[in-house]
Amino acid sequence: QLFFGTSVQPAGRAVTNNAGVYVINGLSPGQYTVSMTTPNYNTFSAGATIQANATTTVDGFLLSNPGVLTGRVNGPNDVISGASIKVVDVNGTVIGSAVSNDDGTFFIGNLPVGTYALTIVALDFQSETEGITITPGETLNISINLIPEPGAITGIVTDESGDALPGAVINVLLNNIIIASTVTEQNGSFTF
Repeated sequence: QLFFGTSVQPAGRAVTNNAGVYVINGLSPGQYTVSMTTPNYNTFSAGATIQANATTTVDGFLLSNPGVLTGRVNGPNDVISGASIKVVDVNGTVIGSAVSNDDGTFFIGNLPVGTYALTIVALDFQSETEGITITPGETLNISINLIPEPGAITGIVTDESGDALPGAVINVLLNNIIIASTVTEQNGSFTF
């Protein structure tokens, strides 16, 4: 499919031949986005500038067999709706996300093959992070159980003589990632 500018309506469509070649004729000059897709492959998109009386070539590379992640987010007594689910790569980039439905279920499609961190966050529950591996064409179905009411961390920071240290930075880390940060009060106290 070919889209003009920011339009969501295709300006042209084509189906490749057996050699993967396609042609879309009759396009007005301008900026377009070419979107290539086929079942069991990731979608490829690229920009294209069409000029009068010229042919623009846009080749695409589709990664085969994306995976799908489905599942349910549970609490101790019932399912959890409104939970945020994110699939994160090794660079910290979110490559897929969803919010759990009223029945606690979620669906994240079109995931590239690989190993990722799955993070689940819901109001009034402890967050959960676990590793997942997506294989070609797989639908991975998981069940996540969250623990309610996260606990608190409190304390007082002092120097070696016992004097309070106001303004000290306190970080809480989970899997070597800072998940909370605060600064001590005038009396050296802090609370998360």
